[in-house]
Amino acid sequence: MRPPVPAATLKYESDNACNLCHQAPDQDAAWAQQQVTEWGMTTRQERYLRLADYIDQARQGRWQQLDQMLDSLQQPDRDEIVTGSLIRLLRRCDSPQKWPFLIEVLQQDPSAFVRATAAEALDSVLTTESVPALLKATQDDYRLVRVRAAASLASMPPGQLSEDQQSQLDRALAELMEGMIARADDYGSHYNLGNVYMEQRKFDQALEAYQTSIKLRSDFVPPHVNAAFVYHAQGKNAEAEQSFRRALALDPNNLITLTNLAMLVAELNRPQEAKALFLKAAKLDPNDPVPAYNLGILLAQVNPTAALAWCQKAYVLQPDNGKYGYTYAYYLVQQGDVDPAVALLEKQIADCHATVDAYWFLASYYRSQQQWPKVKQVLHQALAHLELSPQDREVLQRQLRDTP
Repeated sequence: MRPPVPAATLKYESDNACNLCHQAPDQDAAWAQQQVTEWGMTTRQERYLRLADYIDQARQGRWQQLDQMLDSLQQPDRDEIVTGSLIRLLRRCDSPQKWPFLIEVLQQDPSAFVRATAAEALDSVLTTESVPALLKATQDDYRLVRVRAAASLASMPPGQLSEDQQSQLDRALAELMEGMIARADDYGSHYNLGNVYMEQRKFDQALEAYQTSIKLRSDFVPPHVNAAFVYHAQGKNAEAEQSFRRALALDPNNLITLTNLAMLVAELNRPQEAKALFLKAAKLDPNDPVPAYNLGILLAQVNPTAALAWCQKAYVLQPDNGKYGYTYAYYLVQQGDVDPAVALLEKQIADCHATVDAYWFLASYYRSQQQWPKVKQVLHQALAHLELSPQDREVLQRQLRDTP
């Protein structure tokens, strides 16, 4: 049980224990905070306010204090529930800095709940570091950890594991799916079963599971949305659109449905309809960079000024997203604003947020200016920070050797 934190009520409108009893008109949260201050107990609130700040920042997609967030989750007195909440919210963070942290948590955290949350957050992140950690987690003492690790490895392509490793994963997957079919009348279980099948690219089984979930509860939006993803993966765009529209009829303001339907109709070369859907999504959540970014791409040919403004908004909302930064820089160059574009990409590289395209652009730009030390610096940074195939690494090293 936490101590009363009326300061959190004032800042975030959360409940506090004081005002559960003290409810007189003159005994609000400000009054409770005054009492706590007079008693000299405000320092007890600091830790909880700091954690609340981190949760609030993560919900808004602001990751400027990512170092401090991750550090707080590794302290001996860290709160399991807050840790699990922040790990879930980290799924929205594009910084590669989170992956080593999540792998370490999965391997070492004493809490099974936290380990399971880390395993879930590594969903489909199949790297040379994450796969061994997830495979080991499929043998965890706790079932929750085992099945979450199995779900995250479900998209592992066939033939990538040794026979023993594949058997180990298959046992955990069987345990996962056994739990999902234990209650045949549970719409949520069929939905989750569909998700596993979709990760395995077993699209017919995934679709059957989603349709069963819809049959059991037709007003549950997620299986309609995911069925649309399956149809799209099968090249059935008409069925995908119908499924998205059924989801939208159930929840007209669902941002995921709006955004993905907009992407689909844009792919089907219906730009005006896509624009209207993206604009509605941007209005519903002005802090979501995805509609802004897509509007920038969509308007690039017809209205470069508006496109640049939308790309700028996406970048400002999520400056640590390399894709948004590069796209904004690209359209700045198209408008003739080369210097701010170069400065932006230099910052993204320095902060380790840059895409491959950012490195190539800067190397080419410095080469055109015959700024050879800067060319070498960018190439060195690319070799240090990018995950490259052996062939691409050899190309970069050759360019480095050939630079004056």
